[in-house]
Amino acid sequence: MGIVPEATWATIVLLFLISGGTIARGNEKIEHSLSTNSTEIVSTAVTTYAVVVSNFDCRLSGMECFHDGICSRDGTHCDCSPSPNWFGRQCELRKCAQRHNPCINGAECEKTAASFKCHCVVGFTGTYCESAVPTICDKTDENPCVHGKCRVGATVDDFVCDCHFGYTGTKCTRVNFCQTTAEICLNGDCVNDVNGSRCECRVGWTGNRCELDIDECWHETTMCQNGGKCVNTMGAFYCECPSDFVGQFCDVSHRPNDPCLANQFPCLNGGQCHENIVATTAVWAVDAHFDWRWECECPHDFEGRRCERAVDDCAIGRPTCLNGGQCARAWAEELHDSNGTVVERNWQAPQCKCLHGFEGYFCEQDIDECEQFSGGLCQNGGTCMNRHGSYLCICVGGFDGKHCEINLD
Repeated sequence: MGIVPEATWATIVLLFLISGGTIARGNEKIEHSLSTNSTEIVSTAVTTYAVVVSNFDCRLSGMECFHDGICSRDGTHCDCSPSPNWFGRQCELRKCAQRHNPCINGAECEKTAASFKCHCVVGFTGTYCESAVPTICDKTDENPCVHGKCRVGATVDDFVCDCHFGYTGTKCTRVNFCQTTAEICLNGDCVNDVNGSRCECRVGWTGNRCELDIDECWHETTMCQNGGKCVNTMGAFYCECPSDFVGQFCDVSHRPNDPCLANQFPCLNGGQCHENIVATTAVWAVDAHFDWRWECECPHDFEGRRCERAVDDCAIGRPTCLNGGQCARAWAEELHDSNGTVVERNWQAPQCKCLHGFEGYFCEQDIDECEQFSGGLCQNGGTCMNRHGSYLCICVGGFDGKHCEINLD
């Protein structure tokens, strides 16, 4: 039974639900059945976070991890680090003792009954992996990476291109405008287009830089039904429903008894729903009437009746973004019901969108592009010099341009 850090719990739960098995958290042991697609608490005697059964993903794909190997998240191979004396796709091969390892050039040595066997990395062969095999990256006349460095793949004929700054694509042939433009997409992501780049905005945002909130209430005036009031928020909206209606659009008729349950647990973003008794007539009246309503106790990062609004840390000066960076808050995740309706949106923490050349929480760190691109920025023998927020290529005689790409001869 292994300890599971809190930060990985969501991943563990996802794998658990996909794969079946038993999992424990806090003082509850939970079991999920694949055959019945049901989940139930089977014990309350657990006192620590732990995975009780593992490796189900690999078994579903017809593979099992041996010798305490850990199944990868995609179920394609095993991590053998818990058992350093074993290796292989399923941790099924025993390693040679280090002092008796004759294999070279990064090969793994397997201890066999009679002797040993060397498992060579791509690009080498022979009993001891002593002979180099030319790969596609070694053939200078066939180097497939036009503006990048070639790295050998799974076989001698496979390759991966590590593109130079400003280029992208399988063979580094397309200009990466998102990498070179100074434009910042505040509530969206930069996408390369045919002739440049554009910002692809997240739900609820628009504008060239995704800087404008869409007022859903103005665009869709009949969105909230049965007298519901539409309330616009930054990047979203919600409906304030009359007491007799519930649902995202006030489209479900229901007179609440348990207000939290009747309103389909209306608190968003981790808010806790509580009953709130409101007297609609004088409490000393003979026929005094009480209306059972709900209220949300919001996490510190959210506010609003349903905890639907993220506290605008940017407006109160946090975080303070440096070097031209801009503060932005973005959607982290949308949760949908079976009909595809958004039932919850979880926000990321406030973050600084940095200008190119800077990184860090406050954009306080200068990126050393010369080191990041391993000397691949400056072409034709040029020397790369890092500068604050940028870099400079010092070209040899006969060449010019930002990357020494222009032949003057």
